[in-house]
Amino acid sequence: MPRRQPIALLVLISLSLIGCGADTHESLAEEGIEIMEGITEALSEVEDEASADRAGEKIKALAEDFRDVAARLDALGKPDEETERQVQEAFESRGAAGSEHFQAEIGRIMELDPALMSRLEPAMDTFMQAIVESQPSWEE
Repeated sequence: MPRRQPIALLVLISLSLIGCGADTHESLAEEGIEIMEGITEALSEVEDEASADRAGEKIKALAEDFRDVAARLDALGKPDEETERQVQEAFESRGAAGSEHFQAEIGRIMELDPALMSRLEPAMDTFMQAIVESQPSWEE
């Protein structure tokens, strides 16, 4: 159940989420990273079937949050090159660290009980679908 590629995509989308009225590209990137961290936090609480189910519900809610952030990003429009560079610099290390932590939590759950990961799969699929559906219009 390799999840590195979707997480890398999440980080890239999060990095491109830089903007919106009260929103800015930077504030939306921050929200995207916080969503990723929220997923990792939910995974860190998984110890048994009940906690896996709770984590799954949190992840599904975070998928909706991600859709909202992505829609706001799309409305903001493509950042100029300088803004994009600044946001990438500001969030690159945090995104990489978050991705590593996410992978560690997936590994921990798999070691604990692979069946728990199976319980989380529908929620993770929901989140990955949100990523796929939320590509900014300028990326198409």
